[in-house]
Amino acid sequence: MGAATVIEAAPELTAVGALVADSAFADLSSAMKGGLTRFTFLPGLLAVPAMEVSRAFGVLPTLSPVDVVRSLPKRAFLFLHASGDPLLGVANAHRLFAASSNRASRLDVIAGHDHMDTYTHNPARYMTVLLAFIDQQLAHPAQS
Repeated sequence: MGAATVIEAAPELTAVGALVADSAFADLSSAMKGGLTRFTFLPGLLAVPAMEVSRAFGVLPTLSPVDVVRSLPKRAFLFLHASGDPLLGVANAHRLFAASSNRASRLDVIAGHDHMDTYTHNPARYMTVLLAFIDQQLAHPAQS
C-alpha cells in the first residue's frame, strides 16, 4: 500500500515536485474487493461486509488516490504497473494516469505476472523509465 499512501500524502508533500507510484490502487474499495477474493478465495460479494468491519480497525475504505491525483493538476506522476498484476489489475494504473491533467505525467506498463513485479521482471526497463522521468523533472520542474 506504499504507492497509494504516497499519493494520499501528496497534498501535504508540498516540497516534492513529482511522485513515482509503482503498483498503486486507484481506490481502496476496489482494491479490497480484489484482495479479499485472491487471498481468502471468498466471493467478492463478501467484500462489502469485510470493508465495513475494517472500519473498526481504522481502515477507511473511502480512500481514493485517483481523486487525489485529480486534485493535483500541477503535480507530475510516474505510474508503473505490472501488466499481469492479479491483485491490483493494470486498470488501476490507467485510471490514475487518466486522472492526472499534468502533461508531464507518465504511465509505463511493464510485463509481469504478479503484484509489484515491475522491477523484478525487467529491471533495465524499469530503471530507464524511472531515470528518464527524473531527468525530465529536473530539466523542467513543476511550477507551483
